[in-house]
Amino acid sequence: MWREKDIIRVYQKGDAIIKEGETGREMFIIKSGVADVLKGEEGNQIRLATLERGDIFGEMAILENEPRSESGFSTKRYWDRKASPLQTVLK
Repeated sequence: MWREKDIIRVYQKGDAIIKEGETGREMFIIKSGVADVLKGEEGNQIRLATLERGDIFGEMAILENEPRSESGFSTKRYWDRKASPLQTVLK
């Protein structure tokens, strides 16, 4: 069984959480704070969404077995609860 300390990560403002093009092996649930979902190359990115507490992201790379199609960056200090693919399927 997972313990909370095994599945919680803390990100600071500006931290990259996921990066466009990388292999996705996990998804994220925001416990608190804010994160932006961005598309495009660094310096020429478009904000697709701003995510807050309770929002989930990073799941499409797992479900589609494809590289991540967007990047996610913390815009305010936040904690997330990481969910493994197996936990996601079982819930």
